[in-house]
Amino acid sequence: MQQQPKSDLVYLLGILESIGKIEHYSKDFDDSYGFYTADDQLRFNASLMLIATIGGYARKVSIDMQTRYPEVPWKEMYGTRNRIAHDYMGVDFEIAFRIIKTHLPELRMHIERMANIEIKSGVLLQEELEIARHSSWYKYVTFPHSSNKRIGRL
Repeated sequence: MQQQPKSDLVYLLGILESIGKIEHYSKDFDDSYGFYTADDQLRFNASLMLIATIGGYARKVSIDMQTRYPEVPWKEMYGTRNRIAHDYMGVDFEIAFRIIKTHLPELRMHIERMANIEIKSGVLLQEELEIARHSSWYKYVTFPHSSNKRIGRL
């Protein structure tokens, strides 16, 4: 069952938070094998679960919102989630690292842009943004200091 657009902000922020955590976990790594083996695979496993979480959030974003932003790889995000959930041991660490280093930064920019547009247009509620801004859950989402500024790192 698809959610109403006013709930989409929660899912978009969840995607941004997950990307932020993955970026934090992987920031010191330039090679896939080093990331895969670091901390007894702790960072790698956490990142895979967060990638799966991103796919779950993407699936919950309303069809209306997904339709307005066809440049966002909605189906691929959910497909990646399914691949991780149903074939965890078969996930190629090099492909996962490429997703982390190449695709997630681009996805973050798309989601930040979407959130900014939809908040400015009133589709996503400013009140929900204010509630999220004060939540301890969103450690890796950069919120604006005033309601007139943009969300994200831009």
